[in-house]
Amino acid sequence: TALGGDGQVEAVSGTPQTEEDALRAQLAASPDGVQEHVRISKLLLKQKRADETVELLWPAVQRVPQESSGPLRFQLALALALQGQHQAAEALLTQVLELEPGFVEASLCLANCQ
Repeated sequence: TALGGDGQVEAVSGTPQTEEDALRAQLAASPDGVQEHVRISKLLLKQKRADETVELLWPAVQRVPQESSGPLRFQLALALALQGQHQAAEALLTQVLELEPGFVEASLCLANCQ
């Protein structure tokens, strides 16, 4: 998979792939990659696919070292909030802020949850 000059994700053969397929391929190549999980979770959340996002992120949050899990916990909190699980989302946002006190988006979301 490569990024073409126009920003279009292309397969090695030059055939365009869907963004999700490209992201899933990146995730398969780096199953513990925080950024790979964040990228695909953002796409899934844009499509209101919260259940899939939770299924994707929950195991990742448990696998990666806690100190680097802030972005995953944030995305998981957004997915849980979309599912109506506000207490769980608040708990995760609090954890994010404990790990990364400067995570502005988490502060804003936590303020809106309360």
